[in-house]
Amino acid sequence: MTDSDSANVAAETYSNLDLFEEDEYYSEIYDLALIGLNSFLCTEKDLQTFDCLEVSINEYFRTEAIEVSSKNISNTTIIWDNQRKRIVGFFTLNSGSYEIQNVIYKNKLKTKTRSQLKVFPVIYLSYFAIDKRYQRKRLGIHMMKEVFSTLFSVSVFVGFVALIVESLHESTEFYEKLGFDYIKDKPGDCGIALHKYDMIIGFDELISTVESEMIFPRSLFN
Repeated sequence: MTDSDSANVAAETYSNLDLFEEDEYYSEIYDLALIGLNSFLCTEKDLQTFDCLEVSINEYFRTEAIEVSSKNISNTTIIWDNQRKRIVGFFTLNSGSYEIQNVIYKNKLKTKTRSQLKVFPVIYLSYFAIDKRYQRKRLGIHMMKEVFSTLFSVSVFVGFVALIVESLHESTEFYEKLGFDYIKDKPGDCGIALHKYDMIIGFDELISTVESEMIFPRSLFN
């Protein structure tokens, strides 16, 4: 993936997830907040005990995230459980550029930009991970709502045409239901399943998704 050395994503497995079904159960249980990586609420112990079941992502979060954020290379936001006083998950965003090879998607973006533009300004969702204790509880959809809302605010000051994620194979369905397209390979194209797939959602589609009450349930965040 161009300009995204850190673009390894640990996301939940949503093979049986229905994104369009309201679930009051989880709305009653969780009291969540978005906090910065250096928040006083979050201790070193909290970082070290986080486990999303992906070794490379755990290693990044525990040993690299603070340093990378301090240099403003990328920024990490933590989802914090106010009741249980622990980390639910986190996401990391950084800006960059991407030379899109997919002709259909490239032409789609060119209708909104200069026709001679070959490399597009984008935002990378470099990491998106949920602790194993909170997986399969529909919290991923709430996290992604906050990612999209954050980018909506950022777009007032920073120009970009799309959000790009490198999805694990088992998470592609989750991103597809949110409006992401495949940039290059799709599952089944090569006859074998790849470990990861580059996926993209354009800015206009992202904004439409933020405004869609069908896809995004009521926020759990304070």
